[in-house]
Formats: sequence, C-alpha cells, structure tokens
Amino acid sequence: GGAVLDFGAFTQTLTAGARIQGAGTFKVSGGTLDIGADLTTSAVFSLSGGILTGVGTLTLGGTSTWASGTMSGTGRTVIAPGAALALSGAGSKTLDGRILENTGTVTWTGGNLYGINGATIILRAGALFDDQNPASHSLMSAYTGNKPRFTVETGATLRKSGAGDAYLYDVIFDNAGTVEVD
Repeated sequence: GGAVLDFGAFTQTLTAGARIQGAGTFKVSGGTLDIGADLTTSAVFSLSGGILTGVGTLTLGGTSTWASGTMSGTGRTVIAPGAALALSGAGSKTLDGRILENTGTVTWTGGNLYGINGATIILRAGALFDDQNPASHSLMSAYTGNKPRFTVETGATLRKSGAGDAYLYDVIFDNAGTVEVD
C-alpha cells in the first residue's frame, strides 16, 4: 500500500502473463503503456498524461482516475462491477479508437472528453455514467476518422447532474437504458 509504479517515460509493453497487483497505484503520467494481452487488476490506476494503448483488455477492479491523456488502440478498458473511474481535472481526455466499457461507475467532474477514430463508450446493465462536470463541455466530440459511439444498454444509466451544459457533437448515440437530466 502506498507504493507507486509510474509508467512516466518511453514505451512499456505488458504481454501475456503480466500482473499488476497489490494495494498500491500504477499510473501512466507521460510515457506509453501498451496492453499487449488481457490484464485484470484491483490496484488503483491513474492516467494523468501519456498514452494507454494496445490490443488487450485492461479490466480495472478498483478506484481509478483519468485526469488527462489518451486511451487508444483496438483493445478495451473495462470498469468492473463495483469499480469506479473518475474523469477529473481540467485536462482533455481522448479516447482514440479504443472501447471504454463501463459495468461500474464513471463520474465526470472536469475537462472535455474527445472521441476519435471510432472510439466507443458502452454502459452495460447496472452501470452508471454520471456527468457532474460544472463547465460547458463536449462529450465525445469527433474530429478525426469514424464517428464515435456512445451506447447505453438496458439497465444502464447516463446521468447529467449539477450545473453546466453537456454537448454531444457528431456522435452516434444508442440508448436502450435510462438518460437522466437532473
């Protein structure tokens, strides 16, 4: 507990058999972390700059933060049931072609979230995506490549709470769940 593994420079690739475990934090703060094979962890994850990429699925089972930086590649980032991801800080967050799959809770309190090159956010049954961002902001604005997609499946909730305007710009929006504007 309290230890930090920081992928802060260069490119690091995690291949089959890699494990990150324990009560500490692993973060990407300036380099590139390439998830080359599926990886599940309950350790705290922090993306505060740099790039998370790869073809593998990164399943986050603890409390995680995304303050700035890019998630890219053809893989997935999964927020497990009972886990949480906070989109915080004023920095821009870019989802570039990757899938962000939420089966837990995502809380968004700051910065813009850009989706490019066919990026996808999927809210699975039981998931909550709570947009608490108080400033006017864009959700999944497409500037490059295929349009991004935001999917709310049956049993999932997309909520806009608190002050501030949220804009969906040039996004494919699929909704079979609940959309709340508080």
